[in-house]
Amino acid sequence: MKIIGCDFHPSFQQIAICDLETGEFQERKLSHADGQAERSTGSGVSRRLIGVEATGNSQWFLDLVERLGP
Repeated sequence: MKIIGCDFHPSFQQIAICDLETGEFQERKLSHADGQAERSTGSGVSRRLIGVEATGNSQWFLDLVERLGP
């Protein structure tokens, strides 16, 4: 299982990923303008449980997840 934390900003996301099976930890900065954040969100994950803090910068992410589907 992977746990992903995300800090939303108007032009990018700062994410941290912890793989509980391997212990691997990564940090990434994903740009919105070049589609990097959108590609990363939909990459090969068929089932997700997502918790999101209600902020002004998170609505676009909720719309994206809904558009990408299950």
